[in-house]
Amino acid sequence: MNSSIFSSRSAALLQGEAGARLNFIGALLVTMAVCLAAAWSATIWLREGFLEQSYPMWKIKYQMAAQCRTADTVVIGDSRSVAGFIPGIIPDTVNYGLGGGTPIDIYYLIRRVMACPHKPKRVLMSFSMDQLAEDPWFWRSSALFGFMSFADLEEVRRRSRALGDTSIFAPPTFLDIDAMLNDWLYAKHFPSFYVGPLLRGGLIGRLAMNRRIAAETDQALGHHGFGTDAGCDQVSPDAAIRSFVPSPINDDYLRRTLALLTGNGADVEFISAPVNAATYAALSPVAAAQYRYYILSLARDVPHFRVVGDPLSHWDNRWFGDYESHLNEDGARRFSAQVVASIFGPSVSAR
Repeated sequence: MNSSIFSSRSAALLQGEAGARLNFIGALLVTMAVCLAAAWSATIWLREGFLEQSYPMWKIKYQMAAQCRTADTVVIGDSRSVAGFIPGIIPDTVNYGLGGGTPIDIYYLIRRVMACPHKPKRVLMSFSMDQLAEDPWFWRSSALFGFMSFADLEEVRRRSRALGDTSIFAPPTFLDIDAMLNDWLYAKHFPSFYVGPLLRGGLIGRLAMNRRIAAETDQALGHHGFGTDAGCDQVSPDAAIRSFVPSPINDDYLRRTLALLTGNGADVEFISAPVNAATYAALSPVAAAQYRYYILSLARDVPHFRVVGDPLSHWDNRWFGDYESHLNEDGARRFSAQVVASIFGPSVSAR
């Protein structure tokens, strides 16, 4: 009888322990699900609160495109074009350059612009050497910012595979399932990709600054400065390139962008935002010659595309505001006035 009672009590204790473990696991899973849902909601709806300063600029450019805020002249390119071309000085112009932007990003943005009823007649383009040689910012801005859809990311993946380009996507695995899943998770703003920005910016630590940048960019029709120093003698990342070859995917999307623009009746003019003298002195002569040849060869290949001046121009250090050769305010005003003289001629004066 005692053994029977002991067995019954043991069974009850075991059942109680099993139930407690199940309750704990259930509570843990519910807690994890709630935390994931909260984090996912933040990365969907609160990106303006913690992403870095290029995000609000991109956001405004996509809003401008959705609102069809176009002009007879449109600027496209990377961050040097954002800083260097001032619509307030260049007549009837909107600046659609993107900080950290490559031809891939510009293609998907300008495709929206070219779907508008009023299409630009002239496009001013400027891409720096390092933004064509590789795409170090694709996952950190292009995909992370959330303005490319799953279909867009998949198109980039398929074109990369067709070109044999592994600068963005790693070599394919079985059925390329991992790359496709990665694209889907980025398109849906999966929280794990945002851990770094969240730790650096806090949930809403950058909200006020990013809203101010967005308002300034919107008011300036897409223009925004980066460097504010009254001169910079530091060497930009361009100097690290010893031999210039555009990545196949960047070359592909640059040509697609040119075809889209010229096919819709726009004249495209490449006018280089300059680098500072320190960077120019440190450039590899081989890489500089290869870059110039590439840009000039595009002009030979593509109708209605011409290169204005030197594809790799440089100015004195005093006109630059940071080590990435972004023009400071005085430099941007000087450069924009030069653009007006070069593109529109002496009959049109800068504003």
